[in-house]
Amino acid sequence: MQKAFCFPIRINRQGGYFEDQTGRPFLWHGDTCWRIFWMMSYEEACVYLEDRAAKGFTVIQAHMLPHHVYQTNVYGANPFVRPGQMDSLNEAYFANVDRVISYANTLGLAIAIAPMWLSVWEDDWHRLYHGEPLAHYSKAIAERYGRCENVIAFIHGGDDDALALHEEIRKTVPLFKQMAPNVFNTFHAGIGPSYPFFGDNDWYDFCMNYTYDYDSCVRQMLEARKRYPNKPALLAETHYDGNDGITPEVIRKFAYTSLLLGGCGQTYGNKDLWMANMFWPDALWSAAAQHMMTLREIADRLPWYLMKPDFSGHWVHTVRSLMPGASDTYIPAACTEDECELVAYVSDRRYFTVEIMKDAQGEWIDPVSGRAFCAKTIRYNEKDVLQIPGRNAGGNDDWLLHMKK
Repeated sequence: MQKAFCFPIRINRQGGYFEDQTGRPFLWHGDTCWRIFWMMSYEEACVYLEDRAAKGFTVIQAHMLPHHVYQTNVYGANPFVRPGQMDSLNEAYFANVDRVISYANTLGLAIAIAPMWLSVWEDDWHRLYHGEPLAHYSKAIAERYGRCENVIAFIHGGDDDALALHEEIRKTVPLFKQMAPNVFNTFHAGIGPSYPFFGDNDWYDFCMNYTYDYDSCVRQMLEARKRYPNKPALLAETHYDGNDGITPEVIRKFAYTSLLLGGCGQTYGNKDLWMANMFWPDALWSAAAQHMMTLREIADRLPWYLMKPDFSGHWVHTVRSLMPGASDTYIPAACTEDECELVAYVSDRRYFTVEIMKDAQGEWIDPVSGRAFCAKTIRYNEKDVLQIPGRNAGGNDDWLLHMKK
């Protein structure tokens, strides 16, 4: 399944998506293994990376540093010779990072690195985000990892709007752009989008969204695409597989919605994997992880990079007259500019009309199994009406509708 992409990755500004050096569209199909550089041994990291490459993931999102100044990697190496002094990089720590990134490259996996996580509740680094030591660290990291062709992004901030640090961020991130011109830069805010803070900055290359609320997911993705159509947008963090009450269906709903409304990809996460706890090997084969493998297979069959989101909600909508009391909720959909191909994610059993796809052939794609079934219409009140074909292979009601003239 894994394609051999030609790094470094670049942005197709006209389409607002990522592509490789040959022009092949690059789907940001991310996984969050935030602690891979210090909570996993090199051998464990290789096992994890091999699995993710085999499942079709393309990007691994990771923190460069442990949460706290005093923490070391599994080999006992602190990132700094003098812990907390950022102008004293410890070669033993970063040599391990180097070899993990290098092995990921042999598998065709890209890495998105958070150089310093600025969460006030989780990390120490926000206290040290200032001055010449920060500039020294930033230049050193950017120069070192800017040479790694599969390092495609630096994720600044981290689980925090970091309002008090915005002036320092605007001074620091250009150092990354200067030292690593082939690596993208973005910002990870607190729960919410980051484009309201930095979207107009030249260094802000793509929109990174973050939410656990579905309506907010829709709003963030649509607004990012409206305001910054030439910058890729993706939901880079959301519900974690394995958390209480989070089912594979929830994971699928956010994943497909963000893909259809963002146009460049999405990111999955598993609680045991991001924490790199003792249960992570079992988590590799969770049901939702396998459904993400199916998502990649489905995406490879569709022109996702040519599609624009349905901003108004008029392309696919419910026929309320058939379902008394049903609400006319937004159905995430995307369509090619010539309006000849459409994909929508639907997750209940109501009836649907498709406004623009007259005389089109349709199919229902099961997001669990990946199998496709012919979508047949019936006439009702002079409308062509579709209905979801029963339960999918996971026993749920969510399906992808694909129509093509």
